[in-house]
Amino acid sequence: MTRYSNHWAWYLGYHWAYKREAGEPNITINYTGALSRYITNFTFGRGVHFQSEKRYEHIVPALLDRVWTVDNDKKSTLWQMGENGSVAGDCFVKVAYEPAWYDSAGNEHPGRVRILPLNAAQCFPEYHPHDRDRLSTPPV
Repeated sequence: MTRYSNHWAWYLGYHWAYKREAGEPNITINYTGALSRYITNFTFGRGVHFQSEKRYEHIVPALLDRVWTVDNDKKSTLWQMGENGSVAGDCFVKVAYEPAWYDSAGNEHPGRVRILPLNAAQCFPEYHPHDRDRLSTPPV
């Protein structure tokens, strides 16, 4: 968690643990934010593209398009993921279904699949003790 805190502090321009005196001769130039934005733009500038098996090509592209463009803001979500990954070094994403609901005015909001980038400092994945390729599920 200290590593995440230090990385975000550098990104936000807080390089020193103390307030520097006015006129101190050491000059600090912060390229962290510029480099993070450059990497994110390079990685996701053209968006993401998916491929599926031939037998599922009739349905999978339409479902993925709906999830990314209708249910979520694709550009904003990818930018958040890229920024989290380039600054913290890790990117955690929660994919969840939000059921349909009615607001206080009686308007219906249809169900949707949400893609939520999470703060890496608040994620603690636990791997299966005998298989490092899968996460263990917490007890319910």
